[in-house]
Amino acid sequence: MFTLRTSEVEARLKIVKELGDELVVGDEHFDVHHGRLVSSLKMFAIRDEVGADEMDEISKRYLVKENILFADPLTKMIKPQSQLDLLAIRDVVA
Repeated sequence: MFTLRTSEVEARLKIVKELGDELVVGDEHFDVHHGRLVSSLKMFAIRDEVGADEMDEISKRYLVKENILFADPLTKMIKPQSQLDLLAIRDVVA
């Protein structure tokens, strides 16, 4: 299961790097940047959760939309969807 989730995260990053992707918020289209996604995920290399305001909005929304991260509106914290996702993220950005 760990290998599968790691492969999924790696594949998502590779697609954004090679093909690009965009996020639609309201009527606006925003480009998703590979470097910003990686920087956002690297925050989880030593932490289990980060503050919502520590991550750029496009990367945060994209990673939540892709079910890699979870945004907790009550605590205003961002964390991986599961412990498995946290381990996969750490493996990918290491």
